[in-house]
Amino acid sequence: MLMMRDYYLNLEVEAAHYLYMLVPNLIDLFPVAKFILSVREPRSWLESEINMNLKTAGGGLWDEYQGFKYGKYSYPYESEYLEKNKYLYPISSLLEYYKNHIKAVIDCVPDKWLLIIDMFSITTELDKIASFAGVNKSNLNLEKEHVSKGKRRIYLREVVDKNVLYENINEHCLTFIKIYVPFLKNRMDYLEQ
Repeated sequence: MLMMRDYYLNLEVEAAHYLYMLVPNLIDLFPVAKFILSVREPRSWLESEINMNLKTAGGGLWDEYQGFKYGKYSYPYESEYLEKNKYLYPISSLLEYYKNHIKAVIDCVPDKWLLIIDMFSITTELDKIASFAGVNKSNLNLEKEHVSKGKRRIYLREVVDKNVLYENINEHCLTFIKIYVPFLKNRMDYLEQ
């Protein structure tokens, strides 16, 4: 299926977060493929993910996919707002997914084929990205840097107590980030580290 998809779409570059589950297959099928993993600190990722889940709510397959991603983590809801919205999941479940998603890619892709960058530094890392990908910097299109950016529906601070949010980020992510993506700590000044 992946080979057919590649053939029919004539792909040179793929930017689909949901393919992380298929990284072992992608490595087998495309042994010289390079992977760029863009990451962001957990608080901004949570807010973005919750808003994306609200944006795609009621979308059939997307709802099933969200259930697949987060439903396997059995955590209680941290706020009434999250619990009452059938398209949202507990913060702890989202953070477990966040951590496991990043870890799965890092653990699977050989270092020489993987570039990990801070999503908020993409514009300043263009030389590094171009060099890694073996392309001319002028071929990198920043107009579509964040295509899903839209009108924000909620802010985390409006639906989850700040202390509860930070306790969850600390519990689920801080040690992981220190080991796997330590450069993100610079963006996490909201936590007492």
